[in-house]
Amino acid sequence: MEVQAERLAEFVRERVGDAVRAVGYHTSGEIDVVYVRDDVAKQYPPERVERFASVSRGINDDLSRLDEMGRPKSSLHSLEEGFILQFHEGAGDVVFLAMDREVGRNLTRFIDECREQMR
Repeated sequence: MEVQAERLAEFVRERVGDAVRAVGYHTSGEIDVVYVRDDVAKQYPPERVERFASVSRGINDDLSRLDEMGRPKSSLHSLEEGFILQFHEGAGDVVFLAMDREVGRNLTRFIDECREQMR
């Protein structure tokens, strides 16, 4: 999974530049972050970055139990400070990407409009 995560990190850094916050992966026995933007690394100590990866694993586990629609392929989570995109590679293997909200301006606007309609 490390190779896939490194390829993704290289690709997204070329495409969206400094909007990439972190890229990592987890398997059933391993968690690693292959890229963390400098200011994010300063803002969050290593144990918080590890916790982030651990939470990603939990999300994957939960999605894997939802088998009525098939295996998860990818998932997107919109948070206050950005997006988490997970690529589910099977058997609990996930490559994850955290990005600033600016990356998804159109998506952010649409999500916000949907949320506004639910109020």
